[in-house]
Parts: sequence; structure tokens; C-alpha cells
Amino acid sequence: MENWRDNLSDELKTDSNLAKYNSLEDALKGGIAAQSRIGRSVVIPNDDSDVEEMTAYYDKLQSTSNGKLIVHPDAADGEQSKAFWEMLGRPDDVKGYTTPDDVSIQPEVVENLRKMALESGLTTKQFNKQIELLNAEAQSQASDAEEFRNNDSSIVKAKFGLAEDSKKQAISVLIDKFADPDHPLGELNAAAYLMMDNIVNAFSGKGPQVFQQPDSSNHKTPDEIDSELGVIMGRLAKGGGKLSRDEYRRLQRKQVALLKERQASSN
Repeated sequence: MENWRDNLSDELKTDSNLAKYNSLEDALKGGIAAQSRIGRSVVIPNDDSDVEEMTAYYDKLQSTSNGKLIVHPDAADGEQSKAFWEMLGRPDDVKGYTTPDDVSIQPEVVENLRKMALESGLTTKQFNKQIELLNAEAQSQASDAEEFRNNDSSIVKAKFGLAEDSKKQAISVLIDKFADPDHPLGELNAAAYLMMDNIVNAFSGKGPQVFQQPDSSNHKTPDEIDSELGVIMGRLAKGGGKLSRDEYRRLQRKQVALLKERQASSN
């Protein structure tokens, strides 16, 4: 049976591209279809391509995809760029950046972060991640501050004992007398309380009475109690035989009372 390729040159007779066609007409149709596909092909631009070539490239892609592709913002116009960022999740307004209800960050800080996010082109996912990290840091700092305040409170309580209230009252009077009203001290930590107590002590007792002291309580600090106990125990140990019976018993009663107060200061 005669084959349509028998009349062709030896080179074409053995060409694999023609072997798949059953007739000359089929071969011609295949060539036309191939040429059409070549016309619709897209040439990928290189690093040296200019704006016009890039625009033509994206236009060709859009035409072959029926407009379903999003143009990269580097080669997009205003509407295309807006569509690109909207697809990624960037809102049009700061109100589009929402935050969880349990955020510990101050509202004015969050508002500034929203404005910065919009100006920087952050997506809602990127913004929420930033808020998550900042919120965790804020909570950690709040926890550290609370622990620090608790430690400070324990130090003051251990140092002042039952005299804590009266000593804090004296310190408050000192601050009211000498602090600059335009520059308040704020919350005092343990170090400040102990320093202020030393200043109060410098103005009390035998020191100059430069301001009206509040009524002091009968409570002593643990250090004051320990000091008195040391004196009493020394007198009892060294002068026991020289003390009168009444004096000896008086010192013993005072020693017991101080030991009870020392125990109460430690609780």
C-alpha cells in the first residue's frame, strides 16, 4: 500500500515528526496548529529586560490565563498592585488590623503599631505575629515587675518587722517635707525605703528635729531587737552575780518580751 511519504525525500521519509501523521492533510493541519502554539508562547524576560518588555510579558501571561494571574507589584500599576496585596491579606485601613482581647499592650501603642503596619505594607498575618511577640514580651515584663515588687515587699517586711507601718509613715512625712512636688518620687522600692529610713533616723533621737515626726509605735525592727537582746544577754552573762535579784528578773522578763517580739517580726 502506497504511503503518502513515499514521494518525499529520504530525509523527510524517516522524520519522526511526520511519521505520526496518516496523510499529507493531517501533516499540514499539525504544522498549522504548531505554528499557532508558537504564536501564543510566552518568552520569559531576563535580568536585562526593560519596563516595556516586562509589561508585555505580564500582559501576555494575563491574556493566556484569562486574567486570573496577579501581577507582581514591581511590574504592576496601581490597581494591580492593590489586588496583589489584598490577595496576600493587607487591609486598606488601619481598622483592618485587629488584635485579641487579652492584649497587654497599651491601646495607644497598639494604635501606633497599626499605623506603622499600614505604612510598611504588612499583612494582617504579619501584624498579628508582631502583636503576639510584643504581647508576650509585655506579659513577661509585667510578671518580672510583679516578682520584683513582691521581693521588695519581703525585704522591707523582714527589715522593718512590726515597725513597718510606723516607719513607712515617718518616711512619708519626710517625703512630703522635702520632695519636689513637680518631680514626685513615685513608688519606692526596698532600697529606697531602707535609705529613707536611715535619713529619718538621722533626724530623730539625738539628731536635729527638722520636721514633725509622727507618733512612733512601740515596735522595734528586728535589728533593733537583736541589738537589745545582745546587750541584755551580755549583762546577764557577765554581771549575773553583781546584779540585784530584782534587776536580774527585770532583765530576764525584758529578754523574754524581746524574744517574743522578734518571733512576731519574723512571721
